[in-house]
Amino acid sequence: MSTLSQLPPNYRRHSTLNLLRKPVLLLVLILIGIILLLGSGWAILKLTLLIRPEAAAVLLPYTVLDIHSGGGFFITVSLVWVVGAGLAIPITVIIHEAIHGLCFWSVTRRMPRFGWRGVVAYTTTPTELYILRNPYLWITLAPLVILTVSGLVLLWRSPLSALATLICIVAFNASGSVGDIAVALWLLQKPTQTLIVDKGEVITAYVPGSSNLKINDLPKRKNNA
Repeated sequence: MSTLSQLPPNYRRHSTLNLLRKPVLLLVLILIGIILLLGSGWAILKLTLLIRPEAAAVLLPYTVLDIHSGGGFFITVSLVWVVGAGLAIPITVIIHEAIHGLCFWSVTRRMPRFGWRGVVAYTTTPTELYILRNPYLWITLAPLVILTVSGLVLLWRSPLSALATLICIVAFNASGSVGDIAVALWLLQKPTQTLIVDKGEVITAYVPGSSNLKINDLPKRKNNA
């Protein structure tokens, strides 16, 4: 089994992660998220125009920078991008958290709990459950992987009018997954026998033995429990 309802007696708490309580790290993640948003959006737009050149008529009727003789300038963006971004924000949040929820259910066979903390949405287990590191790693990264792959595939077949929304969804999801990526990197520093408890804002890792036990000293896992 990859999920336990009780902590085994030989396990001890190793470390805890709460990104909302780390303001410096949170600021860095926000900056990385902005870079990911701009970079992924630009890359996906270029890919779209490469595989579907006819989309240029819909996606590119805008002026990026217009400098007048009087010295003023302005930036205009077509309505298709305004509508696309407006639709993409709620759609991305709903699909992203739904994928987390489906993955939680597939691992724990329990209905997940959804919530908000400020402007941040989260998905977690309804009760305190201990999930092995690798299944929890999949739960963490699934929205990034699934939405990116499916979005890129849909670029080939989506109606031209839906491309702006689709590009925004993939870009917003990549940007919004920066916290999931940080959690995944934190998880990868833990041994495979690690058990994870997710309480929404706070994630706690438990390992066999004392909290200062080295990874190389941990016993090898013989089964999925």
